[in-house]
Amino acid sequence: MEHRSLVNSFRIAFSFVLRNVHKTLLFFSDINNDLALFDAPKPFQLSHDLQNQALLKFKFLQPGFHKVIIHLVDQKKKKLVCAWMLRATCQLPTVSKEYDVDISKGHTNSKKLLFTNQCDERKRFNLISSNEKLMIPKNNFIEINEKEMEYIRLQLFSVNKIGTFEVYLFVNDDGDQVKECFLLRLHVKDL
Repeated sequence: MEHRSLVNSFRIAFSFVLRNVHKTLLFFSDINNDLALFDAPKPFQLSHDLQNQALLKFKFLQPGFHKVIIHLVDQKKKKLVCAWMLRATCQLPTVSKEYDVDISKGHTNSKKLLFTNQCDERKRFNLISSNEKLMIPKNNFIEINEKEMEYIRLQLFSVNKIGTFEVYLFVNDDGDQVKECFLLRLHVKDL
């Protein structure tokens, strides 16, 4: 069992020794897709009686305490070989900009946010929504030349409930570290 304090995204390496096992294995998780994204390696063959290592990647979309069970399963027999429990406390990154957006109840909408590449080279940034039921970027990534600005286009989905809903847009670098975090407050009104 391992406990981590983290901001949004992290990788964890598992090292393990399994003796007399000649199997092709897969990782699975009980993670809820609304809370996090889980990126596991493809099926792999164990090295017999040696230290094996796998790199797993998590992106938590909501702050708070998370308990995740990770299963290592025999691909052929579909049987559990080993399991781990990961406990993590997740914080939201610092919010770079906040936007208040008025939308009509039951209608879809779009929004453009201006983003500047602060780096001294052309960069690719991955765009991730904290709640894909409310908002998604129209493209999963954006490539921008050094010190230039580009619009990030967002699709806001229909909400059938009046109120204010918060959704975050994470702008991550290729290493999945958060570079910018935008907060959108969606004010759903009966217009």
